[in-house]
Amino acid sequence: TPIGTPQATIVRTALPDGSLEVQVTSTTTDISDGYRHIQTAFYRIPASLAETTAASLDAGDVASALYLTRVEEQMVPPDGQGAVHPPSGGDSQPQPQYQQ
Repeated sequence: TPIGTPQATIVRTALPDGSLEVQVTSTTTDISDGYRHIQTAFYRIPASLAETTAASLDAGDVASALYLTRVEEQMVPPDGQGAVHPPSGGDSQPQPQYQQ
């Protein structure tokens, strides 16, 4: 994968109540300094939409932002030693928290 091109990994977990947890981890390597930006978005899909959402994910779509529960971000240096969390001001926006 070329530098600067995001790579995404999707992990789905079916829960006993029929709902679906979706974790999407995207990694982008900065061209200028080699740092990797890792963003993980967590979704909780209600049971009534779990099957439809799973099919959409299989087709390459993303989960609806309506079901986004949190986002975690970190910066990893080129040598892979430790993580640097992004600054709390500037470009970072607080993420909405949804309750089921």
